[in-house]
Amino acid sequence: MIYTTDYITVTEANTYFTTRLNSSTWTNATAGDKASAIRMATQAINSLPFKGRKYDPDQANAFPRYIPLARGGYYLAEEDDSGNLITPQIVKDACAEECLELLTSGNSSRRALQNEGVTSFRISELSETFEKPSEVPRLTSFVARQLLKPFLAAGVPIL
Repeated sequence: MIYTTDYITVTEANTYFTTRLNSSTWTNATAGDKASAIRMATQAINSLPFKGRKYDPDQANAFPRYIPLARGGYYLAEEDDSGNLITPQIVKDACAEECLELLTSGNSSRRALQNEGVTSFRISELSETFEKPSEVPRLTSFVARQLLKPFLAAGVPIL
């Protein structure tokens, strides 16, 4: 198989961030931190519940994948002009956005509290309440979540 481990390379992310506002956190990060952020963002994306199925059940990443059509059957998302399997650009962009958010706030004490399941805390007169942790994996970046929304499987109520 010709699949890479990460959705984007540092070079691709550097290119993405040349046209994005407020990306100095990425620009100023070390090469090692950038590579780590890409790895963590790829893992976070792979943990999401996507529609369809992987192109190859043994591939490391969730993409490339077959996406179900409303009228039945599947389409492959996506191929380049030569028919080679590729990661959709929107997934690469989401990975870059998740990287930026991880570098910006991924290790904050506030985020650590949320990850530990704390729902509220108080320091003197200051208090904060967090949303109840979801059982469904989530990305740190709102922009990344919005970019990947078309690929996500919707929950179906069980009656």
